[in-house]
Amino acid sequence: MMDHIIQEGTRIYKGTRHEHTWLIYHDHLKIWWEKESQEYLKSLSCPIEGNPSRTWYDRQIKICGETNNSKVAKAYQNCLPGDSPELMPLDCHLFADVQEGAAKNVALTYHILDGHADAALKYSFATPHKVFDALQRTILAGCPSPSRIAEDVGRVWGETLTRIIDAKGTYIEDCLNKTTRHGVRAQHAAEAKKSEPLPVDAAATAAFIRMVKAMKEGGGVTFTFDLMGEGDEQGELETTLERRVIEDECDEDEDEDE
Repeated sequence: MMDHIIQEGTRIYKGTRHEHTWLIYHDHLKIWWEKESQEYLKSLSCPIEGNPSRTWYDRQIKICGETNNSKVAKAYQNCLPGDSPELMPLDCHLFADVQEGAAKNVALTYHILDGHADAALKYSFATPHKVFDALQRTILAGCPSPSRIAEDVGRVWGETLTRIIDAKGTYIEDCLNKTTRHGVRAQHAAEAKKSEPLPVDAAATAAFIRMVKAMKEGGGVTFTFDLMGEGDEQGELETTLERRVIEDECDEDEDEDE
């Protein structure tokens, strides 16, 4: 991640007056500020005239210097005091969009079994690899949408920064009337009187429609029962389901005899 940030920043600022002075930044993500990670930044040199020993550790925004560090708790010295999701659209809303969109894609393709003609279209959260694949494909399928991205990024510039300046850099609430994590988006959706539905994978939707059509035509569909629970509770649930199946079969036999 550090390599990516440095490479992209170098590309963006190349040929500008800030080519050798732009700074890297990250919020208080634990893995970023671990000792090993910071030591890695110190190993990446970027010397300039007058400062041949400069590294990328020196070019990241952080609390530094004896005076500044004395004003904060030890946990925040030589790093940052925390995270402000209002300045990070991904943390604030867009990750939630991706998670919800992926969940919808999983639901739409849950009926697809291994070996089925549509098996390649299936979304699943069964393993870490499948979770990564599901989230990646959800993004490639257009979720979050360009308009949602523009909405959240634009709000940082047009609303959040103004509120921070008005508060003279002190803490601000995520939303004046916030009741949930999605309060800002819910408020704007209410004002617009229309909420844009999250896009889902068109291929997943088509597979679901084919399944429904097959059901209507009498082809049927295979359902999988996922019994959630632990220990005795799961055993009791399985026993209950098994007893119900047996009872249903007995009822059917009695009906046939009659």
